[in-house]
Amino acid sequence: DVQTTTVGGIEYILSGGNAIASGVTSALSSVVNIPASISYGGKSYPVVSIASSIFRGNTTITSVSLPNSIGSFDSHMFDGCTSLTSVTLPSSLKEIPDYAFYGCTSLQSISIPSSVTLIGEYAFYGCSAITSLTIPANVSKLGKLCFWNLSALKELTIEDSSEVLHLNNGYGYYGMFRNSPLSKLYLGRDLEYYDDYKASPFYNQTAPIEVTIGPQVTELGNYLFYSDTGLKSITIPANVQSIGEKAFYG
Repeated sequence: DVQTTTVGGIEYILSGGNAIASGVTSALSSVVNIPASISYGGKSYPVVSIASSIFRGNTTITSVSLPNSIGSFDSHMFDGCTSLTSVTLPSSLKEIPDYAFYGCTSLQSISIPSSVTLIGEYAFYGCSAITSLTIPANVSKLGKLCFWNLSALKELTIEDSSEVLHLNNGYGYYGMFRNSPLSKLYLGRDLEYYDDYKASPFYNQTAPIEVTIGPQVTELGNYLFYSDTGLKSITIPANVQSIGEKAFYG
């Protein structure tokens, strides 16, 4: 049997022993806490998924907490949630999908779970209030322009890993963090990106920036710090075996 119930302004479908968050009502609070399970008719139903885009364009919610029982969610889930300031993601999450937090201009911080392996295209595009960001070691790919226009981002940590991090720079080969005024960068792994100076993830950093290179980095790619007139300090350790063409040009 399929049952439905509403808890805290969120509608749930109960089926097959599980619960799915399927929609929202006008009673939805600005602080959203999706529980790990729903009690109904004397039974407990684990909340295992969220229907596509149920929060998209919601300008009322300010914080969201997702339980660890949810392993994934669809693209555009929080797209356009311009009042959202904080979010707690499930510790088992494998992927942050395309456009997940697109245009969340009030989002001040994001803790990406260590379980995440892929960040989809435009996932955090235009999140202009984020000031610091850590990309965990298990992330293998950054989708097209997923961190484009993070205009308040000051501190970026790319955690140590022996695996290459692949960057999709998107249209015009724009550098992933080109519009971020970084002041501190920790680079803990090798990067792969389109071989063009405009595609450098750190192209044209004009604010004063201190760069630390981690022990797993073996190469600094072509154009990596191209036109970074704000480069204040960098120490290149012995583990770096090659420095690409025009890596420090300008």
